[in-house]
Formats: sequence, structure tokens, C-alpha cells
Amino acid sequence: MVFPKDFRTLDKLSDEAASRPIRRRLVEILDYKPADPRPETHLALEGTITILASRPGSRLMAKIRNALAEKAGATETVAKQLYLQYKRRKQVSLARAVKTAVERPVFADVYYGDALLLENLFVPDDLEVAFISFPYNGGKLADARLLFVEHPVSDDVKPLDVLILRHLPELTKAERAALQKVPAEQRAMNVGRGPGPRACSVVILTLAVVAEAAVVAVTYAITGKVHLGHMQHINPGDLKKMGARKSARVLVEKRRKFLGRKPRKTHG
Repeated sequence: MVFPKDFRTLDKLSDEAASRPIRRRLVEILDYKPADPRPETHLALEGTITILASRPGSRLMAKIRNALAEKAGATETVAKQLYLQYKRRKQVSLARAVKTAVERPVFADVYYGDALLLENLFVPDDLEVAFISFPYNGGKLADARLLFVEHPVSDDVKPLDVLILRHLPELTKAERAALQKVPAEQRAMNVGRGPGPRACSVVILTLAVVAEAAVVAVTYAITGKVHLGHMQHINPGDLKKMGARKSARVLVEKRRKFLGRKPRKTHG
């Protein structure tokens, strides 16, 4: 729960953004098809569009890009390195998290079409590559790119190094048919907003580690393995009653809830 005093704290980010220059760029969404079914080997979970962000010159980000270029599915080693960053993360106060954000040389807001997906994306000092996932229902994209509106402290600050991966979810024949009927002008609803009441990445990347974007990271760091199972599907009869638009929204919400569950520990 976020209280009024928390909103006042978050307003400091808005004030900081308003005082900085603005840079805009479009970043392509890349399709990601991992070869290994184990989620702890995935850079992006099934049914998500996942942003990976780093400071310029990150060795880990270079390794991730190389792994994807050489063989898109062979990402087990780099995924392990990505998730193990979260092993010793500690929760801090919201005020501390916001202070960390405003001290960054650059942070960004992320848009999908006209929809604000995420505010104040930044890379904390204790992470080399940060990541955050958006629930995605598997429907057609309104645009194959996301808009990054960056707020650097000065025009000469280098932009964040960003990689965006789309991992298609498993869908039933009826679900695919329903999503095909979503009008082109309504396709933005196929991607859900980032978690939090104000789509604020501070809560995910700095304040709380066990949240939608990091459940796999934390569970893997602690146990070495995770198991997510599959998202619950919608009965074909219910899909017909809902219609295409409502079906798209419901599928996104199911994906959001699914991603918010803590994965079960596995053994062996």
C-alpha cells in the first residue's frame, strides 16, 4: 500500500525529471525463444516483454548480447549471472530509493504507444544489469518498439544500454482466435503496465526485490532452481461471452497475477 506521504516522496522524482533535459528514442522489441524449458535459464519469462538495462560498457550486458547473437536459446550462463546479482539485495526505505534514483546520471520513462508503462527506470549501483517485466498476453503488438524518454543530468551523459525481449506465452486455440480479433487501434492493451500504483521502477529495482520483476531472480539465487508451471487458461465459452477486447484485458491480468506469484522451490 502506498500512502500520501509516499506520493510526496515520489514527487521528488517528477521534480528532478522536470529540471533535466529530455531525450527520446525508440528501442526495438526482439523475439526471444529459449531452448531450455527451465525458467531459471530464461532472460525473459514466458508471457512477458522484459527490459534489461545497464550502464554503458557493462560486461554482463555484452555477454547477454553475445549469447543471443550466437544462439538465442543458449542463455543459461548469462541468465544465472543476471539472477545471482539479486542474492544479497536488501530492502531499503522509499525515501532512500528515491534518493538513489535522483542521483543517477540518467533515468527514463517507458511508453508503449500512448501508454506509460514505467516511470523512472534506472540502474542501481549494486546491479550491473537491472531487469523489469511487463505482462504480455501474446497478442499482436501495436508497435514493435518501446519509446524511452530519458532524463540525463546533461546532454553529454550517455544513454542507458537497453535490450527488450518478448517471450510469447503458451495460448490455447480459442485464446489465439480471440486475440486475433482485437482491433489494431486497441492492441496496446495486449501489454500490461509495470507493477506499482504509479508504474514506478524504484519499487522494483531498489526498494523491493521479491516482486513481479524479480521473483525468479530471488528464488534462483536462494535455491538454485525455480518452477513456475503454466498460467491458467480461459474457458472457450467464457471467451465468446467476453468478446475480443475484454478477453485481451483478462489475459493480461491473468499474466500479471501469475508473474506476481512466488515460484515454488524445486529439488534435485
